[in-house]
Amino acid sequence: MSARIEILAPSIWPGADPVAANRAVLDVVADPPSGVSGTPGLLVLPHRGPAAAPIGRTLAIAESMPASLEPHGWRLAGRPSTEQRRAHRLVESDVEQLALGLAGYDGVVQLPVLGPFSLAAATWLPVGERVIVDGVARRDLVDSLALGVGRHLEAVAAARELPVLLGEPASDPAGPREAAPRAQVLLQEPWLPQILAGSLPTFSGRRTLPALPAEVLAQGLRDLVAAWHPHEVILQLPGGVDAEVLDVVRLARPGAVQLDATTLGRPAWEALAEIIEAGVGLRWRSVPVVGPGRERVEPREVALSILRPLRDVGLRPVDLPLAITSGLAEVSPVAAQATLALLTRSALALGDLTSERD
Repeated sequence: MSARIEILAPSIWPGADPVAANRAVLDVVADPPSGVSGTPGLLVLPHRGPAAAPIGRTLAIAESMPASLEPHGWRLAGRPSTEQRRAHRLVESDVEQLALGLAGYDGVVQLPVLGPFSLAAATWLPVGERVIVDGVARRDLVDSLALGVGRHLEAVAAARELPVLLGEPASDPAGPREAAPRAQVLLQEPWLPQILAGSLPTFSGRRTLPALPAEVLAQGLRDLVAAWHPHEVILQLPGGVDAEVLDVVRLARPGAVQLDATTLGRPAWEALAEIIEAGVGLRWRSVPVVGPGRERVEPREVALSILRPLRDVGLRPVDLPLAITSGLAEVSPVAAQATLALLTRSALALGDLTSERD
């Protein structure tokens, strides 16, 4: 049996026009070529300002977590600031735009959210250090995300249920019926390696903050996986992580882990293979960004870079979801569209190569 090949929408996009961004991505991902499936998602457009970037956006989604934007970054506050209220309005508007763009598409969408520990590392206490140093504040942030993202999932579902055409019924005429969730949470933890290693700088920059144990990190992530069930949680990590970081994934048990597995060393791959065999899915964030000054990569090269490590650790490719690496917001919208084209061609090459090996 051939592997199931899937292309995943990027979670971030350059420019400041959400309508144009949705059109560019949905034209590709919601209507993939034959033999390939696609998963679209809500886009983050950080060029619109701090309120639209991942930190401000996630603080707006979180329940009862007021914050203000200071010169050094976002700080927890007694009430929401003007910038946080703007972030909330942008999220609402983006959900509406996505629902309109998804008219006629009935599949799953992914919703990106900054994870609780990276958010705690990037946000400051009202007086003092990063939120990550305060155990009570960390716990509050996990609970706030559990509630806020739960409501975010409900808002996205409600927006997609609105009738697309005037007079079209918004519900099934046969009556209500239980359906599988149509959204998954892409929980992004880019700072997890630094948190685990104890390499985050303090406010002064003169020393680093203490490391957090893997079990503490895994428990918070496990709580969110349980809170958002039955929606699948995808844990996104940066490239080049080691076996210690992957141990957090093993303990947290998300539905899948998304990372550039082509950057892993042998010990990390052995840890990842154990996670996969335990039932956690792997999503390959391995398609490089196209743009001036960047190395040109052919689709077949991308496909081979995925299949080689699987072969080396003795894993048979079954599901191969493919995503774009970091850096997409740093290029032009034209280059981002070229990257989407590379994503599609790499998926087709992956399908051809797995068929040849069956």
